[in-house]
Amino acid sequence: MKKVLFVGKNSQFNNAISLNLDVILKIEVVFKAKIEDVVEYLKGGAEVVDLIIVANMVNEKHTAVEIYKHLQTYQMEVPLVSMEKDNIGEKVIRRMVPDRPVEEIISEIAEILKITPEVEDEFTPEFFPIPIKYYYFIDEIFVHTYIRIKKENNPDHYVMRFRKGDMYIKGDIKKYYEKGVSYFYVKHNDRLYFVNEVTDRIINKLQSELADDSEKLALLEDCNDIVSGLLLTRGMSEETVKLAKASMKKMEEIVHTFPKLGDLMKLLLDNPTSFRFRRTQLTTYVAFHIVANMEWGSTEQQEKLAFVAYFHDITLQCDKYAMIKNNEGVIAANLNQFDEQTIVYHARKAAELVRDYPRLPIGADTIILRHHGTMSGRGFAKTFSNNLEPLTVVFLIAEAYANYLLEYYGDITNEEIMTELNIDFPKSQYRRIIKTLANFEF
Repeated sequence: MKKVLFVGKNSQFNNAISLNLDVILKIEVVFKAKIEDVVEYLKGGAEVVDLIIVANMVNEKHTAVEIYKHLQTYQMEVPLVSMEKDNIGEKVIRRMVPDRPVEEIISEIAEILKITPEVEDEFTPEFFPIPIKYYYFIDEIFVHTYIRIKKENNPDHYVMRFRKGDMYIKGDIKKYYEKGVSYFYVKHNDRLYFVNEVTDRIINKLQSELADDSEKLALLEDCNDIVSGLLLTRGMSEETVKLAKASMKKMEEIVHTFPKLGDLMKLLLDNPTSFRFRRTQLTTYVAFHIVANMEWGSTEQQEKLAFVAYFHDITLQCDKYAMIKNNEGVIAANLNQFDEQTIVYHARKAAELVRDYPRLPIGADTIILRHHGTMSGRGFAKTFSNNLEPLTVVFLIAEAYANYLLEYYGDITNEEIMTELNIDFPKSQYRRIIKTLANFEF
């Protein structure tokens, strides 16, 4: 069995690559996160590994270059490829583009190793699940679509519900959703075509003039859910990036549409949007206001914070988890170990995921990592340090303001929220930023 050494953090995207290498190419994958561990592992000689893949920089070093120097020093002839953003060393190190479907990356690795992928039936199911929300954005079916019916002798029996070329109305889809159907199914070979088509249609709709603000909110919330699903299953693919960019742009437009916070709040509460979506939109609004009232503020910083607001909780896929605001809340929720770890490490996980975003706004991953006040992205801070970056502090206060507004709207004034924020963030660095909220109008 061939062996691949994968250098980088053990992210969801890297895990997807590892799984595909194991299942499709029958390759053993060894993960190493530090250059020292890589060097130690390679001391076993060139025969210990058939290929080295560098996923990202380690400690701000150009990891692929460092490994290449080691290979040269010890005269080891091991193929080396890099997914790092920078192209330093590209003349001697093969560059592998990460922002594309996992299948294409696996195909390139197979080509490098001169092996033929063997996809077995047991690992490639005939049908692929598609979240039912995807169908809200299309009026014509462009691939045969199935529902799964469980029978006593066949728990996975699939029946065609829509044929390619069928026209339908959203009511047909919502009836299934109301009955508890979360997924439709398409043939495995149709899945990428379907996702790409839907993504393009959503973006076109986002870029068009929507009938009213309610329609805009509904579309944006569905988009956010889809981006979250795409990111966790396919990584930072081209479709994920395109859809996220279009959504963020539209959410920024909403900020500028409502000069008064109260008007935006009324719109959010009058429409059946999720807590996660409301908080993302409100946090963006408050952050824009703070930056606009700081002497060092700029449009670039507002856009950076809009990016952070969009992605900071992207791995939390239900409101129950997003509403937890401290370590005591995690314990009180009495969750299983997996769900508890999802919440405790969600900031770190989101920061890892966005590092694959093309032309990532400088420092956005750090703000996401520390958006609950901890330097490591683990859990929730009890006290807030002066060592946090100014924009991280802005985001902390903007989100805290949004939390108070969502929990007590109608029973709390702007002055009362500012009083609570001064209690939560007593240091002078934070209070200077809180002062910018004095002229908010409900």
